[in-house]
Amino acid sequence: MEKQERRIVKRKYLVFPLLMIFVLIVLLAFSGTYTNSSGSYDISSIEKGWSVHRGDEIYRDVDLHEYDLGVSRHGQVITITNNIDVTDKKHSLVFISKYMSVSVSVDGEVVYSYGPLYEGHRSFVPKKLHFITPFTSEGEHVLNVTYTLFDDDSVYTLPSIYIGSKHDLIRSFLSYHRLAIFVGAFFMVYACLLVSLGVFLALIRKRFLPVILSAALSMLFGLYTYCNNDIFCIVSDQDILFTMLEFVSLFLIPLVISVILYSTHPEIGNGRQHFIIGINAVIPIVVVFLHFTDFLYMNRFIIPVQFIVLVEIILIFPQLIRGYFVKRDKRERSEDYTGIDAENYFIMGFIMFITCALIEIVILIFLKSRQYLSLSTYTGNISFLTLGMLFFVICLFIYYFLNGTDHISTAIVKSQLEGIAYTDPLTGLMNRGMCNKYVETLSGRYAIVNFDLDRLKYVNDTYGHLEGDRMIKTFAEILSRVFDKADIIGRTGGDEFVAIFKDPEDGLCQNCISELDRKLRIYNDKEDKIRLSVSVGYAYSDETANGEYPDVFHLADVRMYEMKELHHAQ
Repeated sequence: MEKQERRIVKRKYLVFPLLMIFVLIVLLAFSGTYTNSSGSYDISSIEKGWSVHRGDEIYRDVDLHEYDLGVSRHGQVITITNNIDVTDKKHSLVFISKYMSVSVSVDGEVVYSYGPLYEGHRSFVPKKLHFITPFTSEGEHVLNVTYTLFDDDSVYTLPSIYIGSKHDLIRSFLSYHRLAIFVGAFFMVYACLLVSLGVFLALIRKRFLPVILSAALSMLFGLYTYCNNDIFCIVSDQDILFTMLEFVSLFLIPLVISVILYSTHPEIGNGRQHFIIGINAVIPIVVVFLHFTDFLYMNRFIIPVQFIVLVEIILIFPQLIRGYFVKRDKRERSEDYTGIDAENYFIMGFIMFITCALIEIVILIFLKSRQYLSLSTYTGNISFLTLGMLFFVICLFIYYFLNGTDHISTAIVKSQLEGIAYTDPLTGLMNRGMCNKYVETLSGRYAIVNFDLDRLKYVNDTYGHLEGDRMIKTFAEILSRVFDKADIIGRTGGDEFVAIFKDPEDGLCQNCISELDRKLRIYNDKEDKIRLSVSVGYAYSDETANGEYPDVFHLADVRMYEMKELHHAQ
């Protein structure tokens, strides 16, 4: 028995690692070269040979991919220059600027500009995916790109610049981000499915809040994935909207997760959870207020907010794990335990999300920013944070699925246990306990029919208890067939039975009793050894003054004993 239990435990805890391996294999396969429509694009990266002019300093032969800005300041102007050979005047330039204005000139003539020019004032400049076709002829040209930084410590690297046909540049961009596009779409579709499920649960008056909150979380994951990977920027020019949406979704994620934790585990660290929810609700409001008053912009809050979230995790995570084990032990000791532990996946998904988020924080703090990777790379791009989001959402899906399965299984087990507890083992009818429980729900007009099986003691004493049991079972079978319209039929004692009708038609009890007499006569004509006879009494609730069950039952019992005295007199 112990070995079998150990095997069950091993299988239970092997599922999550196998799930992780499966997801990683799918992601690697999806991001591989075989899923790329074409590995060859007519584009090239302009990385090397730049001259960087930064204040009074000039740096020669710079590789943009390796150049580190170090400490950046508001209003700082950086100009990069390179001589490029253009083979097709229709070729475009593409690059992503982050929180800085941009001016592009070819052969000394300005051909493109974006963002304010910073004449001593502050203004937020969003991220921008630039597609520029600046050339009027083929041959060698001098390309100058001037960046003006809008805030202190807002930029750590200069963006890489690519040249090629616009069609190939767009295809390469989408190919590089194909994994992020897939994952973001998965989040959004899953959110829509959860909303549909939440509406359904609300209509049938079931607990729907955790499902709706999970839908909101999945949608926030999807929006952040698309905004963070600049996918929205290629389909629309609403740069300020998508940049703001990236920060707002990022700052709302801790709030929604903390509310989900409280809605699913309200008994764990109740006071701390209230405090954490309050903090997470205040943060987005404060950040938005400070941003729009130009006091501090949203990008400055990323590391502070992540530090606050880290402190919250330290506060709540130990209690969450402790509560999980207490709850699991309690469930395993319960009579209706089905062996399904949906909580395992919720906790494991949460741990994976936290782990990936911490890795992302380390990258952000110590590496400052991920480098802008080559658009022509063969593999897709996905961050650790997005990977953690993906694991968490998949685990949420499994959690809700197993939770629903567990509720159904628990209901079946509970029903079976109640069936055992409230069923008479000899006849299969309801026992006295179930009948007493049922009468507590009675209201309106109803009727009670009491039965007392005649001559049971005589049969037991004469033929033995086996024959007595056969007599009881036979009568119960006939009673069940005749009183099939009764709401409940029960055996309340050794030879006592009861049937209850809700909202009975007039004459229903009399008709059923007459049919019972007919069935008993037919049985007795075929049976030589044991003859069935029963004393019956019935009463309707409106025959008593107040319709209370004790009064109605007493009236039916009195009438039943009147018939029993007649049977004894015969």
